[in-house]
Amino acid sequence: EEMLRSVATLTDSRFETWLVQQTIGAAKSGGSNEETTKGYPKLVPPQQRRPINNPSAYVIVSNLQSGGNIGNIVRSASIFGCEECIVVGQKRYRMTGDHGSRFDLPQRHMWTHDNVKEYLDEKRVRIYGIEIMENASPIMQYDRETGVVTFPFQPECEGGWSGSAFIFGNEGQGLSTKQREICDEFLFIPQNRGGSRDSVAGREKIGSASMNVACAAAVVLQAYSMWAGYSEARFEGEKFLT
Repeated sequence: EEMLRSVATLTDSRFETWLVQQTIGAAKSGGSNEETTKGYPKLVPPQQRRPINNPSAYVIVSNLQSGGNIGNIVRSASIFGCEECIVVGQKRYRMTGDHGSRFDLPQRHMWTHDNVKEYLDEKRVRIYGIEIMENASPIMQYDRETGVVTFPFQPECEGGWSGSAFIFGNEGQGLSTKQREICDEFLFIPQNRGGSRDSVAGREKIGSASMNVACAAAVVLQAYSMWAGYSEARFEGEKFLT
């Protein structure tokens, strides 16, 4: 298993190196002077990710174990117009399933959660922790009588918040103490069915008590992009295009 992981990591790194070389080579031949983030060209400048003056969005990746979950969170963050993916802790991590989104979404590395808090406070960005807990607000609510949908996000105002960042809990343990400490507010995704906490009548646990973290990220980011008024990407056939 360890050998397979090493091969997969090496293959990913070689592909990244090749793609960066190809992109930089194409940019040089075309006379482009695109900026880079962590050595990767910003193929889509941040100002094109959302309409001017709309609230910004960030995702914070920390304490996750699955490369597939990390890759799919980055994929959703790119699709739904986030400015950056902030990675906390180790610099090297496996990422799979992003379908090229790692080269579209700028990534910023920080060693500690306190660094992240300071960085986002300077930008007037509110941090939302996504967790099932008593003091968390639902990601959206719909009133069937009035047909009104409400969201919990804080509106942009002069001297107030200019955007939002979302941090997601570990696949097994949820948000850590360090993660919770930097959050300004907590949100959760209501479920219509749940799962048993323990085995029942000698059987394995029944149902699911929580969503997969990458699926939760997609739900949260789509709801936020709707609330923030991000414009819909154009599409041809069955694909959305830049």
